[in-house]
Amino acid sequence: MTVRRLILLVFLAGLIAYSVLSVRLLRPFAEVSSIGTEGCRLVTVDGLVGAEDMDIDHETATVYIAAANRRSDTSFRPDPGAMFRWQLDKQSAPIKLSVRGVGEALRPHGISLYVHPSGERRLFSVQHSPRGEAVFVFRVEEETDKSFLNQVRTITAPQFVSLNDVAGSGLESFYVTNDHGRKGKGGHLYEDAAFMSRASVVYFDGTSVRTVVDGLRYANGVTLTPDGQRVFVAESTNYQVRIYSRQPNGDLSPAFPSLFVDTSPDNFSIDDRGNMLLAAHPSPFQFMRHARAARQLAPSEVVLIPLQGNPSVRRIYREAGKLLSASSVAVAHGSHLIIGGVFDRGVLHCPRP
Repeated sequence: MTVRRLILLVFLAGLIAYSVLSVRLLRPFAEVSSIGTEGCRLVTVDGLVGAEDMDIDHETATVYIAAANRRSDTSFRPDPGAMFRWQLDKQSAPIKLSVRGVGEALRPHGISLYVHPSGERRLFSVQHSPRGEAVFVFRVEEETDKSFLNQVRTITAPQFVSLNDVAGSGLESFYVTNDHGRKGKGGHLYEDAAFMSRASVVYFDGTSVRTVVDGLRYANGVTLTPDGQRVFVAESTNYQVRIYSRQPNGDLSPAFPSLFVDTSPDNFSIDDRGNMLLAAHPSPFQFMRHARAARQLAPSEVVLIPLQGNPSVRRIYREAGKLLSASSVAVAHGSHLIIGGVFDRGVLHCPRP
């Protein structure tokens, strides 16, 4: 066998292996059967497009929604967007929130509501500023029966490379995920094509920033359990959720086995029954195709993970994308299940299973 033929055979073998790995990880041929779709309806209001993340205040049955048009940019960094609020037991649809103290247009991604024992509420938001990645900290305030967000702090740091989601752990402390280790479209494409594990979790303690977890593959959603003792991180292209034990100084240690969810996980929320909800993408390939053309639908999925006992996965919603494509977050309270997506207009309201 000549050297040229040997090189060709090695190249072909590598190409076949890469193709098999790509199909396994991207699942282009995934088909989904419908679960929990009966009675679901799309709720739309002006400006509510790309409800990529939500969080919920169970004391007041209030949903906070981060919305922005992400389809105009193939890196999914959004056009100027807005924050919405939906009081589930009082309003028929979300309303746009007034935001004060921000010196630039909102470009929100992941958000997190933190309720202090004193009753003070802080809303954390990933901000894709033209000047670089940042986390905005807002105080939720009331004025003549109307809520508004008042920005109290902006945090930037060299460790903020490609921010995705945030989880508040105090009035000014939080965890935030970097979904890639390189900046820009080229860096993201290189890491994705090579299936590299360069994502990370960064912690801000109110004073300083440090990386507490690295070596992840596309770190997406992040959340704390209600007792603040565990941190969950969605590792999207590994189809799993990492579970960490939280130390008093904010450090994280992998004290629990990772949870395989058999779908590409996105954002978390905690429901009013003490369970975790996780929105996900059954087919990352179909998600990417939908990102580039709205007519190409992408399936949506929501799984429930009990926080008591050993974590397990139960699917409560699944659909091919006709009702809402590319689900990225779900919140639940009382009889309400609300699902948001990365690109579509509105949010999907379903009867609580």
